[in-house]
Amino acid sequence: MDNKTWSPKTIEKLDHVRIIIACSLLMIVGLYFDGAILNIYSGIIADNLGFSRGVFSVFATFRYFFAFLVNLKLLSIFERFGIKRTVCAGVLLVAAVQLALSFSSSLTSVYLVGILAGVAYSFTTLIPSSIIVKNWFNHSQGVALAIVTSSTGIASIIVSPILSRLVTDHGWRFGFRINALTCVIVFVIELFLMLERPHGEEAAPLQKNQRRSGLAEHGSAEEGKKLHPFTRSADGTNLRLLLLIAILYNIGIICIDGSMAVVLIEKGYAQVFATGAAVSVAGFANMAGKLIMGEVNDRLGTHRMAITWYGVAIFTTGFFLFYNGTSIPAACIGAASVGFISGIYSIPLPALSARLFRTQNAYNSAVSYLSAATCLCFSMANIIFHGLYDRTGSYHLSLIYAFALACVCFCIVVLVVVRNRKAFGHF
Repeated sequence: MDNKTWSPKTIEKLDHVRIIIACSLLMIVGLYFDGAILNIYSGIIADNLGFSRGVFSVFATFRYFFAFLVNLKLLSIFERFGIKRTVCAGVLLVAAVQLALSFSSSLTSVYLVGILAGVAYSFTTLIPSSIIVKNWFNHSQGVALAIVTSSTGIASIIVSPILSRLVTDHGWRFGFRINALTCVIVFVIELFLMLERPHGEEAAPLQKNQRRSGLAEHGSAEEGKKLHPFTRSADGTNLRLLLLIAILYNIGIICIDGSMAVVLIEKGYAQVFATGAAVSVAGFANMAGKLIMGEVNDRLGTHRMAITWYGVAIFTTGFFLFYNGTSIPAACIGAASVGFISGIYSIPLPALSARLFRTQNAYNSAVSYLSAATCLCFSMANIIFHGLYDRTGSYHLSLIYAFALACVCFCIVVLVVVRNRKAFGHF
């Protein structure tokens, strides 16, 4: 059937499917290949190269710190080169990271790869995907973003066993070279599928949005070009509050995700359960949580979604702090709550930004700053969380730290909602 005979609604649905697939693959490359895999195999690589795991972990610090620096300039990069070119370059950079790491033998080369990984991380993760989803989806943005970010869980379920077998049979270097080839295949797919906005408007999209925003509020294209992203005093206050939320969550609370297994082992659970079944429960809860909260965002409101999600963070950190039994069902509840709150990184702050900032330029800038803050905090979070363990010989103080941050973070989320009643509607 000729696509000219298709209804506009059908074409729109097909375009939405296309964008979901393109952004999902992008997130898989960024968060899974340039994120999770590097973390999962860091111990194996360090042991093989003869480095201590602590020294090798500086690789992650380099990655997140340089991701922070690039995020500060990411919108300027988008304006100059366009989002599609940037993300496609990012996919190739991830391929280069996997390939370069597979040939690394010295600590210097590993750290240089960490810098490259940080640049690739910025180009392929949440900022471009959230902007593209916002450009394409006037409605159901929460569900769309949830589907996109949930794709990393699907990749983990499918790819992890295959990669594990390759590494077991042929070594981690061979496995990482296969990863590089996979990223090149994704790059080719992105060239055909990725489109940053409807109707083929690909040239300098951020500049166009800025002009539209300026025209809408000030009546002239010239004024629109000079318009600062945050024109209202309330915008600046809201941005500072959202940055504080991002900092509090990502400098401590998120550590419960990566540390869940060792905390459960410390509490007396068997290692096979803590590193196997509990992690699987958390993984499935992560995917389900994103989809559920995306639906809550679109149907019940962004304010209810955010308050619920950050409220569960208090329950999660409190559970691991105060529960000292060894019940398997109870541990599964705790693991599920860990997976549930891990998705906070991907949906609440972009969704809150979409509600609080009126112009596309302000939204893009806010998401960029929030992602930069997240990366900077990621580079320090584990040092603090595990450093407290090194000091005391127990994760109890680390959990007190995470629980206190969760409580303060929740209060700030409530403050943002209360201060912006009109933006969120009646509730």
